[in-house]
Amino acid sequence: MSEARIARFPGRVGLLDVAAALPEQYPYLLDSAATGPLGSCSLLLRRGDERPLVLERPGLLNGPGEGPGFLDRLDRWYRDRGTNWQASSGVPFSGGWFVYLGYELAVEIEPVLDLPSACDGLPTAFAQRCTGAVIEFHDHGGRILLAAESENVLHRMQEELSAVPARQRADTPPIQDIVAEPAAEFESRIGRIHHYLRSGDVFQVNVSRGWKGSFDRAVNPLDVYRNLREHNPAPF
Repeated sequence: MSEARIARFPGRVGLLDVAAALPEQYPYLLDSAATGPLGSCSLLLRRGDERPLVLERPGLLNGPGEGPGFLDRLDRWYRDRGTNWQASSGVPFSGGWFVYLGYELAVEIEPVLDLPSACDGLPTAFAQRCTGAVIEFHDHGGRILLAAESENVLHRMQEELSAVPARQRADTPPIQDIVAEPAAEFESRIGRIHHYLRSGDVFQVNVSRGWKGSFDRAVNPLDVYRNLREHNPAPF
């Protein structure tokens, strides 16, 4: 693979504006609200042309690579299409993969586990080759760098971002029909967690109470995220 190409984007562009204007080309936003070395930048990844590797549910696996499981195929795919990223390049990403791993994928590592299927509509695991990234550095006045695997991809990214208009902010409507997980069910789960902790089966458990709501009209997910980022920021 040829050396990665890196260039500073001369204009001002918001990652959310790019994601909204070009959702097919730039579908993966890795945004950071934290400070320090691990939160110094946000990434918007550019999707490559190769089809993704998708584990919809156990036993339903499609995409590149060879092997019986998702991790086997991802490993083979990575070995066949490894990147040439180097820490000395000054950017955290110049081509590679966007990877999502659900908790349910743990059964590939520990087959003795008997985990319930997720009901969130997401695949169990997903991997997509990405040939470049728009990188926003938070500690340099919003400096934007473009990183790509090739000169051709870098040129296409420069053209794409130059044509992105500033997006007018759209306020999200009030949430309708908010329904919370019944308190008794949530408290019962907390009780089981205490039992696991006292038994030494686990040392840390992340748990949250489920809430569901709806809007009275179609809403762009990026507008929802923009509002959450401003009014309910999290350090992760």
